[in-house]
Amino acid sequence: MMNLTLRLLAAALTAMLSMEVSAQAYPARNVRGIVGFAAGGQIDVIARMVANKLSERWGQQMVIENRPGAGSNIASEVVAKATPDGYTLLFATQSVAINSVLLPSAAFNPVKDFAPVTLLASAEAALFVTPGLPIQNLQELVAWSKANPGLMYASTSLGSVAHIGMELLKNQTGLRADYVLYNSISQAISDVTSGRVPIWMTLLSPTMPQIKAGKLRTLAVTGSKRQQALPEVPTFKEAGLPNFEATSWYALYAPAATPANIIAKINADVRVALQAPDVRERMAGLGIDPTPSTPEFLTNYQAEEIERTRMLVKSGAVKLN
Repeated sequence: MMNLTLRLLAAALTAMLSMEVSAQAYPARNVRGIVGFAAGGQIDVIARMVANKLSERWGQQMVIENRPGAGSNIASEVVAKATPDGYTLLFATQSVAINSVLLPSAAFNPVKDFAPVTLLASAEAALFVTPGLPIQNLQELVAWSKANPGLMYASTSLGSVAHIGMELLKNQTGLRADYVLYNSISQAISDVTSGRVPIWMTLLSPTMPQIKAGKLRTLAVTGSKRQQALPEVPTFKEAGLPNFEATSWYALYAPAATPANIIAKINADVRVALQAPDVRERMAGLGIDPTPSTPEFLTNYQAEEIERTRMLVKSGAVKLN
């Protein structure tokens, strides 16, 4: 019995030492960063900023791979099934949590199949209409939608702020509009600015050129205060919706069972990347707020998002797809 105990202790010690060595050596080769959306979107921009800094710090390349489709579920499934060694990571939006409620048949479960690494950032959104609509504010849009059935709004993925935010807005105001799903920001911009699909709720950064060119009219912005770039545009609270919230968040995940010490190393290095002055300056210019966290905080944050989505579905504010 004593010999068996000693052997078990020796095996456990060997495993611990092996994990420590693997963390010290990590990464020994290129790391894949998977993004579930087309290039040019907010999460893609964030991923590439972080990847550049990590590549410099690690002496190994973090290569960003865009795997758009199925509301980001294709990318999520790739990472969920990857070897849990830290060499395949997921740059995700809140869709990773929301889709587990809206699309329960997905081939992965974010709670069981992912190891949270850190929150990355958050960003506020805005409600836009094409200037061709005779609309100047939120109240006029709601009235117009009731008098003109068949209005459509653009969404770049299920579970995004463009989708959940608009469905919540419909529930709170009686706005009538159905969504058109796009595979990329550029496609949505083209159709909204042309008036083909006249309504859109999305993040400010990819739309600023169109706003400045007069191709989009901004009716309201999310968040507790007006945006510095658009001081004349009211918040939703000022527009009469004190309880309206629609914020995008971005996070980094690894496959479940990735060693805790590797998770800790990635977390620490991402924190350094997000504190870099050039990263913070560029994010500020895009309306993005860096929000690094512990893995535990992200676990709880994700759970809150899942529960909030379940309550929205239960109340009828958001419908299952």
